Amino acid sequence: SWTSIEGNLPDMPIRWALFNPNNASQACIATELGVWSTDLINGSSTVWGASNTGLANVRVNMLQVRQSDKLIIAATHGRGLFYSGVFAATAANFNVASQIIYSQRELLFSNTSFNSSSFVWDFNDGTTSTLASPLKKFINPGTYNVSLSVNGGVSTKVKTITVLPKKGTPYSPLFGGNFETNPGDFASLTINGTDWQRGNSIIFGKNGTNSGLNAWVTGLTGNYLDNSESYLFGPNFNFSTPGIYNFSFYTKYTVENGYDGLMVEYSIDTGKVWIALGNSVQTNWYNFANTSVGAAFPVNQAFFSGSVVNYTKSNFDVSFLAGNANVAFRFVFKSDGSVNAAGVAIDDVEITSPVNVLPLRFINFAATKQEKNAKLIWKTSNELNINYFVIERSWNGIDFTDIGTVNAQSTNGNVYSFVDPLTNFSTLPSNTTFYRIKAIDFNNSFKSTNIEQIKWNDSKSDFTLYPNPFSTYFEINTRLNILKVALINYSGQIVYAVNKLESNKVLLPPFIASGTYILRLQTENGFLYEKVIKK
Repeated sequence: SWTSIEGNLPDMPIRWALFNPNNASQACIATELGVWSTDLINGSSTVWGASNTGLANVRVNMLQVRQSDKLIIAATHGRGLFYSGVFAATAANFNVASQIIYSQRELLFSNTSFNSSSFVWDFNDGTTSTLASPLKKFINPGTYNVSLSVNGGVSTKVKTITVLPKKGTPYSPLFGGNFETNPGDFASLTINGTDWQRGNSIIFGKNGTNSGLNAWVTGLTGNYLDNSESYLFGPNFNFSTPGIYNFSFYTKYTVENGYDGLMVEYSIDTGKVWIALGNSVQTNWYNFANTSVGAAFPVNQAFFSGSVVNYTKSNFDVSFLAGNANVAFRFVFKSDGSVNAAGVAIDDVEITSPVNVLPLRFINFAATKQEKNAKLIWKTSNELNINYFVIERSWNGIDFTDIGTVNAQSTNGNVYSFVDPLTNFSTLPSNTTFYRIKAIDFNNSFKSTNIEQIKWNDSKSDFTLYPNPFSTYFEINTRLNILKVALINYSGQIVYAVNKLESNKVLLPPFIASGTYILRLQTENGFLYEKVIKK
């Protein structure tokens, strides 16, 4: 026997019906006017309603459900396929434009969860969000396991986001381009097939390295797969300084000639848009001009193809990118659907650039006592592209060591401070401590302050100095036996020295330039220091 369940349905063709796999009293149907559904099959009292949010009132020919997750697909008449998770269990999921990004780039986390009403994002950097689809900016480079939990933890999805650093130029292999130091400067992303791997392959055609122990290789073992598409991302560079820039790397490869190969792309917007670096064959660059629609790369896009069995340097003049604060490069490997070979290896990435002169100005710098600590305060202006400050300390005014860092604010002008805790004066190597601040920009260029000193024993009985400031001489009055006198500039260089004073007067040679110096007296009891000024 059969019972009508048309209920309130309009008089229109019905082409398919589908029960809710989890609840047989619910169903959806394919109609001339899209998809309709009911929450309760109840004979002639069944109430149907249009379920066409995101789907036009268009003829639907078929409905299918995927058993693994109960996702429904609706096939329309000439208007494409649509999906719904109405029958699916609660499942957290999200999409991002790329899982490899650069620091300071704002990234949209698009929520694509099924049947979810509440959201908790953990970005693995100490920050969270309860928005459905938040925007997030990662400040520091590194690897972050970002998680989305929905409906109070009923379902959780985790994806890894790699944030690559910003680097200065020049960028030599020793800075990280040799793939030995700073391994976090590079990261790989595979769309399909064989991925880039860091190491040393023994497969002929991509074996070995140009230097050191590591190269980046399209699969360390065996041949690459058909239909591969994989990317190797490098750091984000600062090309703000005008001048000549050159990008280079060493490579060897054995790939299907004319079909598979390697290409380089660049971006000037922190990786949002990528553009081919060159599109023609030229010396020391691409060796194949693609004119085939069957190749892995687009028609008229040149690339590296064929076989080069020894590491060879490839370089490209990228001076046209000068003036951009964000310049990134990535290596693109692609293969077609048939015939494969060993693959590609690259090593020793390098960028040469003009010398960068920091526009930063140190307005003032002072070192003062604060109980048993040394407090350093400095003020800056024109803080363009400054990355951080290094605090340096010395016990003799010559040999300085790093004792800490302070992140830069990179605005027009700021005041910074740093406290050096020197708690036990009896164990200090010297009665005088010297400090200076070094500003480091994103190009690894630096500028230092003058040297400031703190005397932990304020007694004036050790020695007196007159005159100060001085012109051609100064006199030293002390009861101590002076073994040597040295005049030290603020770069830590001894510009003048004299052994064992015959009198208390020190005559200075005329080549001593005007400026501020450290006077160091070596006595039988150790070293004494004084800040002096040459007029």
